[in-house]
Amino acid sequence: MRYWGIDIGSTAVKAVEITRGWQGTRVDRWEIRPVDGGAEGNRRTTIRAALSEIFPSPSRGQETIILSVPSHRTMIHRGLLPFRDRKRNLQVLKFEAEPLLPLPIEEVLIDYLPIGEKGEGQEVLIFAYSKKEMEGILSILKETGIEAEAVIPEALALSSLVSHSGIGKTSPAGALLDLGHEKTTMVVWENGRLVMTRSIPLLPPKQLGEGGRDPRAGEEPSPWRRLAEEVARSLLAHEAPGDRKRVEGLWLTGGGTAWPGIAEFLAREIGRPVQSFHFGDRSSLMLREIPAKDAHPLAGAIGAALVGIFGESDRMNLRKEEFTSPRKVRKRRNRRNLLIAYGVVLLVLGIGNLATKFYLREMRYRELKTEIRKAFTMANPGVKKIVNEVQQMRSRVQEEKAQVAALGGMAEGAAPLDFLRDLSALIEPGWKIRITELLVDPGVMEVSGETDSFETVNRLKARLEQSGSFRGVQLKTARAGSLENVVEFKFQMSWKGEG
Repeated sequence: MRYWGIDIGSTAVKAVEITRGWQGTRVDRWEIRPVDGGAEGNRRTTIRAALSEIFPSPSRGQETIILSVPSHRTMIHRGLLPFRDRKRNLQVLKFEAEPLLPLPIEEVLIDYLPIGEKGEGQEVLIFAYSKKEMEGILSILKETGIEAEAVIPEALALSSLVSHSGIGKTSPAGALLDLGHEKTTMVVWENGRLVMTRSIPLLPPKQLGEGGRDPRAGEEPSPWRRLAEEVARSLLAHEAPGDRKRVEGLWLTGGGTAWPGIAEFLAREIGRPVQSFHFGDRSSLMLREIPAKDAHPLAGAIGAALVGIFGESDRMNLRKEEFTSPRKVRKRRNRRNLLIAYGVVLLVLGIGNLATKFYLREMRYRELKTEIRKAFTMANPGVKKIVNEVQQMRSRVQEEKAQVAALGGMAEGAAPLDFLRDLSALIEPGWKIRITELLVDPGVMEVSGETDSFETVNRLKARLEQSGSFRGVQLKTARAGSLENVVEFKFQMSWKGEG
C-alpha cells in the first residue's frame, strides 16, 4: 500500500511517498516544490502548479493521501472531557470547546487527542480548523485531481514522526522543534504520546534589521534569541504543575536546521541539550534513502505519511462533517459491507454446523431405534403391530410381573397359591365350602366364602387356629345368606411367615 504525506508550507510544497510492505516501510519518492509566498492569488496558483508537477495524473484511489495543515493556522487548546470513550466525548466536544475558540463553533471543524486521564474523564488537546480554510485548501486539491483522505494538524504529523523513530522509544520525555521559514512548531511528548504543542512566530533572517546578521557572523540575530526565550518559557509552563516529566533534551528539524550553530546557540540559551533529529537512526523506518539536505524540510510530510500508515488518521481527522472525504465514506461503507458479509458467512457456517449435528444425531437416533425394535421383536416374537417399542415393552413387563406375582413367584411372604394349598388341607372332604374371594395384602389375608351351616364355619375357624401356618384368626362375618341353607363367612388372619 502506498501512502503520501503532503505539507504545504509558506515557501514550498513538500510531499513524500512511503510504501509499506512485509519487509517494512520504504521511501519511494519525495518532492520539494517552491511556491510564491506573496499575494494570495499568486500563492494559490503556484501551489496548484506544484501539486500538478508532483501528481501529474489524477488520483486513482490506489494510494492514501494525508494532508498536514500548518500549526499557526490551527487553533489548539488544552481541555478536559468528561468521558474516556471517544464516541461519547465527540458528542460533547463542541460544547466543551466553544468558550475557548475565537470563532463561532459552527464555523470550525474540531477534533481532539487524549494526553492523559483524570478521574473518569480525559485531559485532551483540542484542535480546531476554520471551515473557510478547509474549503480553500480542498478546492486546490480538487483542481489538481487529488483526494486527501485525511487532513491533520502539523503537530500530529511531527508527533507521529517522533513516536515511530528511535528517539520516541529511547527518550521518555522530549521536545521537537520544526524550524520553518516564518514559524517554529514545537511538540512535546511523554512516552511517545503528544502532550503539548505550540506554534512560535519567527521572522526569517533575510527580513532582519541590524545588518541582516546570521549565526555564522558570531552574533545570533534577535529572532533566534526570541525563539529560545519562547521555548524555555513554554517548557517551564509545561512542567510547572509538577505532574509532567522534565524534558531532558530537544531535537531540531525543518529547514532552519541548515543555519550553522543554531543547535549550539539554542542549547546555551535554553540550558538543555539540543541536537538535530536523525532520520532512520535506531528506527525501523527506512528513511535513509532521503538525502540529509532534504530530510529536515520533509519532516512534516514524512510524519503525515506515517499517520496514514499506522492508522492514526482514524482517531484524528479534521476533514469531517460536510468536508468528509468521499473515499473515506466509501472505505467505511466497504468495511461495513465486508463485516456484514463476514457475519452472513459465519451465520451460514453456524447454521450448517447445527444442521450437520442435527443430521448426525438423527442418524444415530434412527440406528438406535432400529436396534430397539430388533431387540423388542426378539423378546416378543408374537407381536404383529409395533407402535411404541419402549411403551409396549414396559406394558409387557408389567403384565409379566403381575402374572408372576399372582402365582407367588415374586412374593416375599405369603403367596396366594400357598395359602389355598394349606386351606384345602384343613377342609374335610365332607364339608360343603365354596371360596368366593381371596385378598392378600402385606401382613394380612382375608378369605370369603359360603357353606351350609354355622357349625361348619366354627369347625373351619378351629382348624385354622390349630394350623401351624396361620395366626390371629378372626371371624369377621358369619351370616345367613339369601338362599336357603347358605351361610356367608369372612375370615381374617396372618401368615406365620410374616414378621
